[in-house]
Amino acid sequence: MNLKLFIMSKIGSILDYLIPSNKITEIRMGPIKGYKWIYGSSINACWLGIYEYSKAKKIAEFVHNGDVFFDIGAHVGYYTLLASKLVGKEGKVYAFEPFPRNIKLLKKHIFINNISNTKIFELALSNKIGQSFFTSNECNSMNHLTDIAGPNSIEVYVSSLDYLFDRGKINKPSVIKIDVEGGEYEVLLGGKKLLIKSHPIIFLATHERMNPGVHNKCLNFLIQLGYEVIPIDGKAIEVSSELLCRYTK
Repeated sequence: MNLKLFIMSKIGSILDYLIPSNKITEIRMGPIKGYKWIYGSSINACWLGIYEYSKAKKIAEFVHNGDVFFDIGAHVGYYTLLASKLVGKEGKVYAFEPFPRNIKLLKKHIFINNISNTKIFELALSNKIGQSFFTSNECNSMNHLTDIAGPNSIEVYVSSLDYLFDRGKINKPSVIKIDVEGGEYEVLLGGKKLLIKSHPIIFLATHERMNPGVHNKCLNFLIQLGYEVIPIDGKAIEVSSELLCRYTK
């Protein structure tokens, strides 16, 4: 992190004690500088404009006016806002998020920024259709699907990209961002037919800690479909958790 980003992160920590939650502020820097943000909805890095700064800049390079962007694991909408700006009035953003608290904030972020090119799907994506359990935790950004009900889990609806596309609910994507805390392989598997048809650019975050083996499963799957997989976090591909995937065949 450069000096400016470091200073901004420290300022955010100090302001935690001064700014009440739910106050509407503005994003201070980065590609969506000036957009409205609900303080306390996520970590300070979001409204400071330094959240996953390198990844956000890379996405801004590849998303263009008129594109269709899928935000899979939208959380409270940081990348949804970014994509809605980049695709413009001619483009479309589909945001997928199953957790009620996050959906409420996602909707509010879209409303307070007067965004009209985004559609929210209140569901989790996987390779099956029906109901499943979704665990929650204190930070609300590391929630994930599970087959077993627990003390911190809720029941959510689950669908797949292929199911939604076959029924005309979504268009072919230009760019997809996937960050679903360990369920990335199932999302890809559930969208195999759509990926073969559209060959979108994919920004993929793999969560090996949440689901051991998911990283290699995703790599093998995408390479078999003709994708080149490139780390965007400066690490070797074997250990990188942030990947840019481009169709090359």
